[in-house]
Amino acid sequence: MKRIVLHIGSAKTGSTYIQKRLRLDADYVRSRGIFVPVLDEVKRIAGNAKLLAACLSKERTYDFKRAFPRIDPTVLDPQNLVDRLLANWQPDNETVVLSAEDFRHFHAKTLKEMLPQDVEVTVVLFIRRQDHWITSLYSQWIKTGSFCGSMSDFLATLEDPTTLRYRAPDWFRDYEVWMQHFGSCQIVFFDEARDDLLGSFLTAAQLPDLPDLPQIDPQQVRLSGHQIAYILEAGRRYSGDAYHARRIIARNTPPEEAVKLRLLSDVQLAKTKSDYQPSNEKLLAALARQTDDPLLDIPTTLSPGMTLAQVWQSEKYEAYKTDCELSLEATGK
Repeated sequence: MKRIVLHIGSAKTGSTYIQKRLRLDADYVRSRGIFVPVLDEVKRIAGNAKLLAACLSKERTYDFKRAFPRIDPTVLDPQNLVDRLLANWQPDNETVVLSAEDFRHFHAKTLKEMLPQDVEVTVVLFIRRQDHWITSLYSQWIKTGSFCGSMSDFLATLEDPTTLRYRAPDWFRDYEVWMQHFGSCQIVFFDEARDDLLGSFLTAAQLPDLPDLPQIDPQQVRLSGHQIAYILEAGRRYSGDAYHARRIIARNTPPEEAVKLRLLSDVQLAKTKSDYQPSNEKLLAALARQTDDPLLDIPTTLSPGMTLAQVWQSEKYEAYKTDCELSLEATGK
């Protein structure tokens, strides 16, 4: 049976790790019947279908413009991109994988119409508890300069349907939409899969194992509480095109004692639970799991940690801030 696997993310669930592993040894992966096509002009992007996702959304994000200033996905023809991605596919003995954590639920209908109609499509979606997902994505956007506002502003962005980058983490909605159009949406819980992300993906996608594929480090550099606090404080000075200034801040060594930062307030956490817990329970029921499964059961109170205000007022933060200022001054930023 001819088959396509759509790996639709989501973000902050190991997508980049899976994408990089699949492209470590293209010949070996293909010898196992898995074809991961790559467009030459965006081969530096780990997700081989991210240009297609950007084209479908008609969005040109800050990160995309920085990486590919000469490519404007808002004017590209998505059908042409699909045709190019599938051009060298051998459907009789290969399953093609199209992976982009930027695919959205409103892409499903269009993708269904653009992909070959005589092909079975398996959709794979990795998910994680919303409070963890929100704080992880917020930290990443702060690090890359994609966003430099408060958590309140960030939550408003996620909830705004007119925002191009909109992806409120309503996993049941996503599940329903992709099931409706493709009859398939395999759900993988990030917290269950984190010890074997690639293996979990291959199992969900019904793809053969890749026992001889080289390993890579799955951990991405995470910002400390001090680093996040300083970028937020100085963000207006280093927003927009000052990506390299942010990288200097992110590399600057924080105090030895780690700061556990509380990015979501108790009020915001309660609202997150109110917004997503009913949807989570529907998804868990659809998957025949207990509706109070801790993997998606958002707590009502946060674990202990320092708020941003407390970090900003601490002596260790002042010392770290001084070091950052000196580092930026030395590089002319």
